[in-house]
Amino acid sequence: MEPIIYPYKTKVVKTVIISIFLAALAAFMGYTAVTNEQGLILNGIIKMGPMGATIFFWVITLIMVFGLAVIALGLIKGRGIQRNVVLTDTTISAPKSALNNNIVTIAYTDIHDVTTQRVSGQHFVNIHHPEGKLVISDAMLPNKKVFEELVESLSQRVVAFRIGGLEPT
Repeated sequence: MEPIIYPYKTKVVKTVIISIFLAALAAFMGYTAVTNEQGLILNGIIKMGPMGATIFFWVITLIMVFGLAVIALGLIKGRGIQRNVVLTDTTISAPKSALNNNIVTIAYTDIHDVTTQRVSGQHFVNIHHPEGKLVISDAMLPNKKVFEELVESLSQRVVAFRIGGLEPT
């Protein structure tokens, strides 16, 4: 049987749009920190003076800048590298994570469980195996239909191997 290959990469346009938005928020928070002269009350529970509020605004700015750095790193690392999720007759191979180019190969016989998860509108397939868990995100696949097809094909192959090493269909 021919391997099934699914492209697994960052969607550049979407990532650039998110980066622009994050950069604008970081600039706004940085400007707020520089020009702040007032205290801040969060939900009527946490009260900060002018210095505390300024520190709070700088921390938020730094978190956003860190997020931009992670996004840039992901774009740089993924540039020019063909990453795929591959289902063969006996194994699944996929990048270890969205920011990692190392490929993990797992035999269907080693897979304990395949579960799906939804977090804030994003879907994940969790592949539990003896060395941990491999997570594949729908955001890195071409579309939701491809994600559903991947989950279905993987589940069928794992079940086929559980009931006696049968050839998956």
